[in-house]
Amino acid sequence: MLHQLFDRLRQFPWLRFTIPLLLGIVLEGIVPSQQHYLLPGIALVFLFLAAFLHPWQGYSNRWIVGVAINLFLCAGGYWLAVEAREEPPYPDNYSGFFILKIREMPEEKERSFRLKAYLVSELRNDSLYFVGQEILLYIKKESRAANLKPGDEMLANVRLQKPANALNPGDFDYRNYLAVHGTYYTAFLNLSQAKLLPKSGEFSPTIFLRNLRGHLIQKLPDYGITGNNLAIFSALTLGYTGYLDTETRNDFVASGAMHVLSVSGLHVAIVFLLFSYMLGFTSRSIRYVRSRAIIVIILLWIYACLTGLPPSVLRSTIMFCIVIGARVFKKRSNIYNSVAISAFLLMLFDPLVIYDIGFQLSYMALLSIVYFQPILLGLFHFKIRIIQKAWELTAVSFAAQIATTPISIAVFGQFPIYFWVSNIFVIFLSTILLYVAAPFGLLAYFVPFVGKLVGQGLSYLLDGLRYITNFVEQLPGSVVTGLHLNAIQAMLLVFAVIMVGFYRESRQKLCIALVLASIGVVILIDSMSIINHKQQQVVAILSVRNGKAIAFIQGQTATVLWSGKVMDSVSIGNALRAPMKYYRIKKINLLPLENLNDTIGFPLSASSIAGESILIISYGGKLVAIQKNKPNFYLKKLPLNDRLEVDVLYSDNYYLGKIAMNVILPKTLVLGKLPSQQSLANAPPAELWPLPSNGAYLLSIKH
Repeated sequence: MLHQLFDRLRQFPWLRFTIPLLLGIVLEGIVPSQQHYLLPGIALVFLFLAAFLHPWQGYSNRWIVGVAINLFLCAGGYWLAVEAREEPPYPDNYSGFFILKIREMPEEKERSFRLKAYLVSELRNDSLYFVGQEILLYIKKESRAANLKPGDEMLANVRLQKPANALNPGDFDYRNYLAVHGTYYTAFLNLSQAKLLPKSGEFSPTIFLRNLRGHLIQKLPDYGITGNNLAIFSALTLGYTGYLDTETRNDFVASGAMHVLSVSGLHVAIVFLLFSYMLGFTSRSIRYVRSRAIIVIILLWIYACLTGLPPSVLRSTIMFCIVIGARVFKKRSNIYNSVAISAFLLMLFDPLVIYDIGFQLSYMALLSIVYFQPILLGLFHFKIRIIQKAWELTAVSFAAQIATTPISIAVFGQFPIYFWVSNIFVIFLSTILLYVAAPFGLLAYFVPFVGKLVGQGLSYLLDGLRYITNFVEQLPGSVVTGLHLNAIQAMLLVFAVIMVGFYRESRQKLCIALVLASIGVVILIDSMSIINHKQQQVVAILSVRNGKAIAFIQGQTATVLWSGKVMDSVSIGNALRAPMKYYRIKKINLLPLENLNDTIGFPLSASSIAGESILIISYGGKLVAIQKNKPNFYLKKLPLNDRLEVDVLYSDNYYLGKIAMNVILPKTLVLGKLPSQQSLANAPPAELWPLPSNGAYLLSIKH
């Protein structure tokens, strides 16, 4: 089997380079960076062996050279990933005067405008020091903020803050997400405290195209494309998702059509066909064919820059450039080789791109479509043309889902059942919209009256797109939620899909054995996880903004004590959704903390002390003390031996916690707010656990 696999890989030389580079990048997240010298060291040993053995044993030892090259590529991927994970140059909450350059148009939020900015340099001691760091900037809402454009520069006193970690079990790790995309800081700015600098005058193609995208989007309402239609059209054609609201996103996700709102291979393919058709009138001589190829490649890269260069667009653009080059020089281009070249170049430029969900889904969807779509298409053939076309679109949808489903479930925890229904209509309508978008832009510029008519027609098509996704989302059982796969299970299922394809090519029984083994391990991991969750017994003091949430978890049931300014079901649901999903909770008993008495009910038992301001809960042999109200400030301080010993005391802040410790002696003091450095001068004899910095406090009683 291995011999056949290597023979197969020899047909795709770039795939043989891409796999070890990818492996090296993945190893960076597993092996400590202090061991980075091991791989190149082993590679040098193999090269030495190859040089020593080759004169005597000839060509039979060529595998040693191959191993050495692969090890060098693997070491190169490892080194690139280590370099990409640069340590941020400033500590958390660092303040300084910086020259900032706006990178993209402002995105309006509820209370601010959000945009990406570039720290060009820092003004320190009357000198400028180069920084070169991208940040996520939030600007106070005002009219001037909405008018900021890419390329604008300003001098401002900025306090750099590191994004929050995932504070509760199951929370989205926003800090890691931004770090993977090269952003390590956020900052809030009031424009009244910043000084806009005059334009530098130098021309930047990237800034020009970003301004052009912003200008095009701002002009669309003049031609009848407004509201949600504007949001969808901007995302569909130009890759700008700032206008998409939660409801629209949920409709597209639940209907399995979210991919059309992310500019991808489908969009680039249509743009390629459109440009090729528009330039099809040129002569077929070699000179003009090459000139046309260069023009199409330039136009494709212009469009890629207009969309913001997401990984899926970069992948497609590189692949179409390879296809165009092969046609010009009359060479055959292999689709798998083209995919491997594009992946190799992207990882070489940005090794951490492999952790981008768009990168993963884009490549897996493409490979799955290329291999499985012809197989599915051959299962049925319809004589009626429209039914055959519908089946072709359905086959594409099913093929894409084969390899992307494990990744989607691992990331999103849900699966859209009717994706194949919505995609028949959504892909058809989005294709029309993309074909009409370029002529619409020209008509709007040269013949505004006709442009408005076309814009109205596009608005009707967008209405239809929204109606279809909303209709599918409303169907009974449209989305299966509560699905669980970890990264290892997802990789095993993707490996099983690859082995299915390899079995079809080689008919090796070992492939089937590997498929069954992979599925068996996935089931085993899930079964063990279910057993562990049914036996779990945990106290989780969660980090909740403007409130308290203490979850007493017994198996798949949670009793949650809740206290906060906002007590509506939506706010509580949002705060508890991720932790409850993480622990696979099926039943939640929600109790208001302020109104609790001494009888909570099994498996909890409680009593109040210090004038009922402190609740003592006994759970699984552990004692948890919770401050319900502000304690009596004249609470008599008891001797250490007379204080009630508890495992954990949860207080709003350090000052109130110290007062409560006049009568309680905790092993750990959990704080709802960060203590000041001054207050820590006389720290009590207890471990401090500030929720805003350390995240949820977990007291495991039974795993």
